[in-house]
Formats: sequence, structure tokens, C-alpha cells
Amino acid sequence: MRDLPLMYGSGSRLMIINIYKEQLSKFEKIGLGNYTEHNTLITEKLIKTTEKRLAQLSTAYEASLTPAAELWRRKRDEGEMYDR
Repeated sequence: MRDLPLMYGSGSRLMIINIYKEQLSKFEKIGLGNYTEHNTLITEKLIKTTEKRLAQLSTAYEASLTPAAELWRRKRDEGEMYDR
């Protein structure tokens, strides 16, 4: 698995996306076959299901961005906002 960056902004959908990212990171640290602090067994199915839901939420969030927000985000990700 890879480290997923948290997304910044406001809105409950974004907060939920970040929770799913944090969960995937936690699952990776705990490892397959081990248990979370809530006694949940980490399995491939749990990880795949979490990844699938994260992808669904992320796609819906991306589709809801305004053109201005998308432009800002692209510039931020390409490092253009900080070049002077």
C-alpha cells in the first residue's frame, strides 16, 4: 500500500474521504491477520472494501468541484502556486 495524502478543504464528504485514508494507513501499519483497537480483524476483503469505498467517494468529490476549484487544485499539485 502507499501513503495517501490527506485532502484539504471543507465539507463533510472531504472529512469522510480523509477518514477512509486514515483507516487504510492504519490497516497497513497493523498488518494482515492482526486486530485493530476495536477488535476488527484486518483482512484482504476489509482492505479492498475500504479502498473501493474511498474510490467511490473520491470520484463523487472530484465531480463536484467547480472549475475554479479544479484550476486551483491543479496549480497546487503542480507546484505553480508557490513559484515566484
